[in-house]
Amino acid sequence: MPRHRLCGPLGVAPHHRVPVPRALRAAVFAAVCVLLAGLGHALMSRAAVPWWVSAAAVPVTGAPDRCLAGRERGTLTVIAATVAAQTALHVAFTLAQGPSPPCSTTRPGRPAARWPRPV
Repeated sequence: MPRHRLCGPLGVAPHHRVPVPRALRAAVFAAVCVLLAGLGHALMSRAAVPWWVSAAAVPVTGAPDRCLAGRERGTLTVIAATVAAQTALHVAFTLAQGPSPPCSTTRPGRPAARWPRPV
């Protein structure tokens, strides 16, 4: 028989695969979610996200992920959970960074120099 009928996608017979524990899948998903959200937030805000917020966000994000990883979920559930997690991470990162400095202006009452002047 051809190889593709005997082996699964990893080259191992399907009945010999070791299932990945839910906790491990949830932890990896939470770590990737927090790291990508933190990187995006830092790039867009031009300020570093404190390390302790990222470290605290991983288990907080991973706990609901572990609960949801028990069975296959529908598209709406996955989208709702992802939007809720990303919103919570954005709020946490914003609050941890503190207040942002005011926009710079050339003179009080005048727009900043980077804006084009109307003709």
